[in-house]
Amino acid sequence: MNNNIHPPRGFRPSVSWKAITPFAVAAAMLTSAQEVQANPSQEANWYISAGAQQIIDASGSGPDIDFGNSVSVKGNSSYDGEQALNIAVGREFNLSNDSRRSPNMRVEVQYWDGSVHRKHVDLGVVSVNLNDRIDLRALFLNGFIRLAKGDNSRLWFGPGIGYAWTSFPDASYATPCGCLKAADSAGLALQLKLQGERMVSEKTSIFGEVGYVNFQGADSDGGVPSAHYGNLGMTTVGIGVITRF
Repeated sequence: MNNNIHPPRGFRPSVSWKAITPFAVAAAMLTSAQEVQANPSQEANWYISAGAQQIIDASGSGPDIDFGNSVSVKGNSSYDGEQALNIAVGREFNLSNDSRRSPNMRVEVQYWDGSVHRKHVDLGVVSVNLNDRIDLRALFLNGFIRLAKGDNSRLWFGPGIGYAWTSFPDASYATPCGCLKAADSAGLALQLKLQGERMVSEKTSIFGEVGYVNFQGADSDGGVPSAHYGNLGMTTVGIGVITRF
């Protein structure tokens, strides 16, 4: 028997324009920027960056419910991406005196803060619609290598590794078994980004980026039944600004 249990009013349907907007804004910013030639002496310097991202796709396994005595149920969840903000401080390095032929490197420490909207959980015999949010935070160490360079634009690619905090809210009210308990975790997070940068002044540039972020899942506390939530993987698009100093 399939029971449909609905939470209080206020369910938020997905809005496709949210996924399109960052692409449009980033494209407009990158194409309308004035022609400013990059200064190699400014490139190899400290910088601070700030950005906003739209999570356009989010997925994760579970929850898997353990009732004890070797009885368990594997569940499935569906998510909508929300937004994320980030700020970073880093340093860019020239690897040789010829800045056009030798790829520059960037190393930065980044704080990332975002969320995912949890829409639906299917436990087989029980299927519930939810209207809650998974909170995600991380401190990343990112490294980038410059793939290409023009007079006023550059293309970067690189990975990041970090320490993350993941918080699944309590939704035990939504099921007869009280299975969907709150869960928090702290652990590994990974990300990968492709970033296009365009100079707008000698010390300032704007960027558009696409990326993938993976956060560790979590296990609920408080005995059985217990819930295990799998890792969350998210595809992102974003825009931001970089200022060198």
